[in-house]
Amino acid sequence: MGNKEACFALLRHYQQWGVEACPPLKHMGSLLVQMRFLVRQALLTTTKEKTKREEYQNKTERRMRRQLRLIEEMTTDLSNQTEEHNKMVRRDRER
Repeated sequence: MGNKEACFALLRHYQQWGVEACPPLKHMGSLLVQMRFLVRQALLTTTKEKTKREEYQNKTERRMRRQLRLIEEMTTDLSNQTEEHNKMVRRDRER
C-alpha cells in the first residue's frame, strides 16, 4: 500500500490484461485497508480523545436505554387506553 509505484504497476497490469482478482484476494485487500485505518486511528488518538469517545458512547447508550424505556411505557399506556376504550364501546353497544 505504501509503495505507490508498485500499486500503479498492479493497476496498469489489471487494466491492460483485463485480470480481475479472485474474491478471496479482494476480501483480503479489504481487510488490509480496514486494519490500516484502525491502526492509524489507534496511533493518532490520544488517551484524552479515547476518554471523550468512551464518554460519548456511554451517554448515547444511556440515552437509548431511556428512550427505549419511554417507548415501552408509552406502548403500555396506549394498550391500556385502547383496552379501556374497547370496554366502553362494548358497554354502549349492550345498552
